[in-house]
Amino acid sequence: SMKALMEQGWLARYRYFAPVQPDLKGLKRVRGDYEEQKSVERMSQRHVVAGAVAAYQQHLAGRTAILFAITREHSRLMAQAFNDAGIDV
Repeated sequence: SMKALMEQGWLARYRYFAPVQPDLKGLKRVRGDYEEQKSVERMSQRHVVAGAVAAYQQHLAGRTAILFAITREHSRLMAQAFNDAGIDV
């Protein structure tokens, strides 16, 4: 389990933030995951992106963080949003 891996020193302890709940209603699932392109569209909405940046600034400013993106396109969009806010990624 993740807890056991952390206790054994194989996995670092972490804090999880999900600042904005995007509207995922109506998205189809493909092999257990939401359909990729539609997910990118929803997760790239201005308020979702801004929420991720704001959460970093509020809770983690200047510290190391990991952001999970859906595709390379989505990761570039998120990186640009952080860069635009003065946060080097």
